Amino acid sequence: FADTVICRRRVVLVVIFNSPFYKNIPFLKMLYGPSFRGKMVFYGPFAEPRYGVEECRCFMKGHLQHRCVATAMERYPGFDGYLWIADDSVLNVPQFLLDTDLDSLWTMKADSYWPLGSYVKIFDWPVPQNWHWEDPIMGITQVLSAYQILPEKYKQRMVSSIGASASVATAWSDAGYIPVKYRRDFIEMVSIFENVTFECAIPTIMRLLCENVTKELVEFNGAYLFKVWPDVTAPILHPVKLSQRSKRSKVQSWLSDAYRFYKNKASREGTTTLKRQCSLQGLSAQHILTNNPQ
Repeated sequence: FADTVICRRRVVLVVIFNSPFYKNIPFLKMLYGPSFRGKMVFYGPFAEPRYGVEECRCFMKGHLQHRCVATAMERYPGFDGYLWIADDSVLNVPQFLLDTDLDSLWTMKADSYWPLGSYVKIFDWPVPQNWHWEDPIMGITQVLSAYQILPEKYKQRMVSSIGASASVATAWSDAGYIPVKYRRDFIEMVSIFENVTFECAIPTIMRLLCENVTKELVEFNGAYLFKVWPDVTAPILHPVKLSQRSKRSKVQSWLSDAYRFYKNKASREGTTTLKRQCSLQGLSAQHILTNNPQ
């Protein structure tokens, strides 16, 4: 392939570090920088000026990632959207830009690996075991507190948006995207669910933001590297430990194949998405992906 995919929207890309593996940042900039020219923000458990890492309040080892997303929205207004991804995940850039409507919310859904199902009723007992649900700091106690102060309009949406009344959604939440039109409401909702673990807070908030969830929300399955390396249509990979040189090489190869696949797909089919939100012009993706920062 000859070209990378460039996002025409002014998108803030937020990379959230659960642990301070900040030496991976030059590699991440090589992967994402040419496509996302709005702004890249790095959050972690502590600031590191050498790598441009900002501290996110009360980080809790990554379990409160929604706070980081809201913080980015507050610090960097005036952009078209906000995309986040965990540092141990890899975004399929061409898949996201060519196959995703950037006017819609984009979030992960509960898949076959997820232990809880797509939602949990708040007042059902006993609560699910072997997950953060039991955690006194960010589990059911905090969910109940959030529900008590949740505006009535959001409680009324729970049946249509989540699947049951007095319920919260649960899912993997290692990546997501929020168009600017939801920015203020998302910040407000994070202030309500700020102490709830992100794998409950984020899917709940994303669904409750929707007046019509089928029209406003795009759900996707990630590819979890427990058995085999996935095909090039997987929206994200997780977990990927980029401190390991062998994993970087696999990521490069996988993304190279993905760029080639989606470039050919766009050339064959043509898309309104391509004209509206991204282009296939610009820097050589081969150059981007073969440079491997130490």
